[in-house]
Amino acid sequence: MATQFIIRSQGQNRPLNLKVMLSDGIGVSKLFEGGIPVLEVFDAHAVIELIVRHNIPADAPTTAASGAASVGDKTHPSGASKSKSRRKAARGSPRKPKFKRDSNWMAQFNELVTYKNKFGHCNVRVDDEANSKLGYWVQRQRREYKDQNLSEDRIAKLNEIGFVWACRESWETRFKEFVEYKREFGHCHIPLRYKPNPELGKWVNHQRGAYRKYKNEGEEHSTLTQDRIDRLNAIGFIWKVEPTWSTRFSELVEYKREHGDCNVPSKYKPNPKLGTWVYRHRTEFKKGNLSQEQIKKLNDIGFSWNVHESAWMLRYSELMLYKKEFGHCIVPQHYEPNPSLAEWVLAQRKHCKAGHLSEARIAKLNEIGFTWEIRSSPKGS
Repeated sequence: MATQFIIRSQGQNRPLNLKVMLSDGIGVSKLFEGGIPVLEVFDAHAVIELIVRHNIPADAPTTAASGAASVGDKTHPSGASKSKSRRKAARGSPRKPKFKRDSNWMAQFNELVTYKNKFGHCNVRVDDEANSKLGYWVQRQRREYKDQNLSEDRIAKLNEIGFVWACRESWETRFKEFVEYKREFGHCHIPLRYKPNPELGKWVNHQRGAYRKYKNEGEEHSTLTQDRIDRLNAIGFIWKVEPTWSTRFSELVEYKREHGDCNVPSKYKPNPKLGTWVYRHRTEFKKGNLSQEQIKKLNDIGFSWNVHESAWMLRYSELMLYKKEFGHCIVPQHYEPNPSLAEWVLAQRKHCKAGHLSEARIAKLNEIGFTWEIRSSPKGS
């Protein structure tokens, strides 16, 4: 259907013919008069706004069609008064042109199609760092659909690719799978990479992340509600999962490879939890709470069960390196590169003199030429 608007532009005596092709509320218009550039208008409202912006007299002859308001009407199609619309136009509306909005929407829609082809679903999460922008777009489509602000054309396009309008449906599906998993295996420890159902493993991990957001930022920033939390708690959901024994053991093996021993400091900055784990295992060993398999694995990598013995051996190793570099074991009292070693050497002499040093330790020190009595420290060390 075509409608011709005859308008007269201010400052000109000749009419400009504006023809609007309307199709489901969307159209393309062109100005037809020799040499006048093509002008695109994408809805009937934009025609009225165009006239307002150019200050066209409201009594210009017009013909209205397809629900478009007459140019001479006193109200804007949106219900706003003509003068109010003119003032708004004069201020400049930040709203993007419709063709631009359509272009942006299609770009996001195409991204969603690509996502669906890769992952098999359209439920993009907002906390998915690689696709967070798309996740928020998906969330907005659901909200606009619920508020009845989404066009039939867009609804149809999203339906074609299996868009899930109520995210709760997907959550309920995974929750049922989770309940079935616990019924079959008797626990809720689902691996992140659970081969029989990879999506379930990801879903469980996502609930933990959503729970942290719920606690730290509030329900409005999380996909979890109190009702969902209660239902997960009812079946024994584990919100915080400690790393497995094998994970920490692997970290200890890597520590030894880098440092040459298993004596992880209790406040080891690169991995504080590893230091705590090592300390706890020495305590559990004394109580007899470690399995034979765990004890054997730790022994195989040279784990020191006695922390004091470990500390002594650490200093002993440092003294061996010192002798290798300087040719003697007489560490100066104020040895700046390693003050702790100087203090330790002095302590060994005092303990030996007081009879508090074991024969085994005396023998080890004698093996590297330890000097028990000195008159003065060598210069230059």
